[in-house]
Amino acid sequence: MTAVIPATTAADVTERRKRPRLQISIPALIHIWDGVPPVRCTILNMSSRGSLLRLEAQAVVPDNFALFLIKTGAVRRDCRVVWRRDNFLGVEFVWRFGHV
Repeated sequence: MTAVIPATTAADVTERRKRPRLQISIPALIHIWDGVPPVRCTILNMSSRGSLLRLEAQAVVPDNFALFLIKTGAVRRDCRVVWRRDNFLGVEFVWRFGHV
């Protein structure tokens, strides 16, 4: 189970990562399973091992899901949620970048 930590902004997140992350803003889709509409989000930062996501609307997101970049839809990352705070998710990548 992931930790749920109350906060109001991404700035409230305490930096505890071992690797620096690239600050970005990339639209993406969280794919939960077939038949469930994808959840829109924005990738706010990324490293080789994880990412910070901001959900565009309130949604129930399971601990494991596939993340697709919207621009092409061809880049996929399998993710595991490490922490949750309001509409932000900290995720670790389960597999390397893959192409569909």
